[in-house]
Amino acid sequence: MAGERANTAMISRLQKAESRDGDAASSDEISKETGGVRGPDHKWRFEIPDSLDKINFRKDVKPHTLGEIYDNPALYEAYP
Repeated sequence: MAGERANTAMISRLQKAESRDGDAASSDEISKETGGVRGPDHKWRFEIPDSLDKINFRKDVKPHTLGEIYDNPALYEAYP
């Protein structure tokens, strides 16, 4: 999940989710319409798809950056 500070956040969609929440729409309706979900801290978030099958579990003991072991361009674009 990513929040409004992500580089790829669609602020207009998160604002629409906030507005629909004020209209007493259900969380399922809001999610389907805007892609936004409210987190436990009451802040709006959107999903970044994860592909756990793209994790390269290295067998060596040297430290690696996340980018070296996990291929997820959408995540790195949102949070460089």
